[in-house]
Amino acid sequence: MDAVLFDLDGTLIDTTEAILTSLQHTLWYFTGEKRDKEHFRAYLGITLDEVLKDLVPDHARDAHHVYIDHNLGIHDKTVKPFPGTLETLAELRRGGLKLAVVTSKRRHSALYGMEIAGLLGYFDAKVFYEDTARHKPDPDPILKALDLLEVRRGSVLMVGDSIYDIRAAKNADALLAQIAVKSAGAAYGPSGRATLSEEQPDYILDSVSEVLSVFGMPPLT
Repeated sequence: MDAVLFDLDGTLIDTTEAILTSLQHTLWYFTGEKRDKEHFRAYLGITLDEVLKDLVPDHARDAHHVYIDHNLGIHDKTVKPFPGTLETLAELRRGGLKLAVVTSKRRHSALYGMEIAGLLGYFDAKVFYEDTARHKPDPDPILKALDLLEVRRGSVLMVGDSIYDIRAAKNADALLAQIAVKSAGAAYGPSGRATLSEEQPDYILDSVSEVLSVFGMPPLT
């Protein structure tokens, strides 16, 4: 394989608590309704715009600012890389692989989270919400990443914790004649093994570092 594309939230950095808490706060702010955080888990992996249109349809525009302000305010305390993430990225780079982040998160928030987690220096390309008109499970974000990486043929791996990551990889693979797009479900993320297995990804990973085995690299020590 020539490159590895990673989703961000739930794949490289653990943001689940921050996302669920901020959605809980946003719903309460506009409706006074207090829901258990687990109620919002079904929204993980969907763009924030889509989530807020469903959650508070009469306040979606204002809700975006409320959510972002709350979310960024708790990032420092709640966001961290998954164990072994930095070491795994370093090994992949040493192995000559190109790396990209492909996220449905907006640029400012994504870069802030990556900075907190120490991830900024590892990637050859970054694709954010603003970079494509359509988002995962549409293949456009993956196609954008491949263009930025200048991958014209061969094979790549898309790693993500959401069913939308796997579907985006499959959709991209169906479109491309000279590039095989494989998928790996990050079962250590919030979706879990059972949900991801239903999408039949090429690989299931129980930790970030397990991606090394896909490339025949030794495990982290």
